[in-house]
Amino acid sequence: MKRAAYRALCVGLGLGLAAGSANALPGFYAGKDTERRVSRSTQVVVMTKGDVNVVSVMADYDGPSEPFAFVLPVPKDVSKDSIETLKRASVERLDELTAPRFHEFWEKDPCEPGKPEQIWERSLVASSDTDFLGTGDMFKGTTKAPPEMKITVEPDLRREGSEFKFTLVTSNIEGWLSSKGYKLPDGVSVGDYSDMQFLVAIVDPDKVELGKKGEALLSPIRYATKQPVKIASTLGLAHMKGFQELIVYTLHPEKRFEVANYDNVVPPTNLQVEFDVKERMGEYYAGLHDMLLAKNKLGFLVEYAWDTETCGEPCPNAKLALHELLTLGADQFEKELSDEQLHPEPPERTEEEEEIYKKKTKDEKKQDDELRAEVARRKALIKREGKFILSRLHHRYDKSGLPKDVELRTAAPIEGGVDIPKGANGELPQGPKTGVDANKLQTRFVNLHPDISVIKCENPERYRWGKPPRTYRGARKIWVADQLASRDRTSIKPADLTITAVSDLGIVGAAAKKEAEAEAKAAEAKAAAEEKCDCAAVGRHSSSTSWGIAGLVAMAGLLARRRR
Repeated sequence: MKRAAYRALCVGLGLGLAAGSANALPGFYAGKDTERRVSRSTQVVVMTKGDVNVVSVMADYDGPSEPFAFVLPVPKDVSKDSIETLKRASVERLDELTAPRFHEFWEKDPCEPGKPEQIWERSLVASSDTDFLGTGDMFKGTTKAPPEMKITVEPDLRREGSEFKFTLVTSNIEGWLSSKGYKLPDGVSVGDYSDMQFLVAIVDPDKVELGKKGEALLSPIRYATKQPVKIASTLGLAHMKGFQELIVYTLHPEKRFEVANYDNVVPPTNLQVEFDVKERMGEYYAGLHDMLLAKNKLGFLVEYAWDTETCGEPCPNAKLALHELLTLGADQFEKELSDEQLHPEPPERTEEEEEIYKKKTKDEKKQDDELRAEVARRKALIKREGKFILSRLHHRYDKSGLPKDVELRTAAPIEGGVDIPKGANGELPQGPKTGVDANKLQTRFVNLHPDISVIKCENPERYRWGKPPRTYRGARKIWVADQLASRDRTSIKPADLTITAVSDLGIVGAAAKKEAEAEAKAAEAKAAAEEKCDCAAVGRHSSSTSWGIAGLVAMAGLLARRRR
């Protein structure tokens, strides 16, 4: 839609998901007319700890510029003051960190000793002795603040400027909508949700962010519940046009999640690809996803499972910070704790610290006590909420590709898309590995850069793959396949750019293809050489055969005359 049209727009969005189930667009749009309203992409975040589920949904909207609302069933215990609006960056960070990634391996100088270093062995977190870079609210008056004082410990919620105005309707949602002039879309029935309440969100058109194609990019909405959530996935299908993209992220202190009632498909990972894929990872992976869907239309891709203390090999960006985890829902877990747990007593001072403390003034002692209490509080907070297992599940579907609500379940640790290339061909393990102790799954595509310099040492050590050399002047960005709903899915054919063979998808692989082409050319050359030969091979027809027979007959006649 054009920007001018949005000035008169009222948009509604709601959400509904729990650790037990998930869906696409979890609700329906109700407008004041019968024109169609479309959603192409939904990202859902489910953060679970104990009996608390925190759900965030970020969706897009495209349709007429008339006022409308988004309605969704939510559990009875969801209160209006528990509903929050997040910044889009909160969910976009998850997309970036978990998306399929392109990574280059460079051959270490064969004459340089030592083990090759990897790009993920360096820290991506900026550090400073001050909060100049926005690293947090440092304690004032100290010469060197403790590291815990440099981090932000508050969630980054959108307290002001939200485009949403929320209303909870406890019963008779059809009557409420009708009283406001809204109409139910065709095919939508709310009768199955009589045991729930309904969240209605209205959007201020002046605060709507627009995408590249004019669609409305709505802010994520977050709520917390202790009840199981009934999912209205069939309601969201009313707003489908072609295909929808669904990505579900789960965050749990110990477990990864997978889909319980659909097939879980781990996409090909550690494939070697041509360098051309680098800046077109989105288009390449979108084409590969379509190939996977052609083989299994109902399969959900298990693309990522990793702990938040790290973020993959390589990391596209810095790992999730504490305030980001609090923003996504960890702050709700803190509300379940006692004051003693939230504010633990600091440890006893050492003898040296006690001597220094005694020499301080009254104000300095007060400041020192406050600092120690705050450091103890932050250390406990980091220990409680600083590590979760982040999983990513991805599905692309039409109306027949999501016939039932998506149920989630915990799953055993999985590993894949890791390891260092070996040998001249950069061999890497392809399939996922189970029976492991920790989750280390990423969807990674690699490209190799062999060393082409002149070797000037007696005992070179070849094919040690690692990070770029010091002389490399290219961008060190990690390219990822994000924003997949808007990617061109036809301009790239993955089979033409994939070096590794993938038999399940009919990808021969560039290496095998080149070998086959070379063998075919050799066979043609051999056949051409045989055709030019002036003697016939056994069992082969040749234009010279009749001449050979005629010569033998002539020789036989000559010998006969000589005998006579």
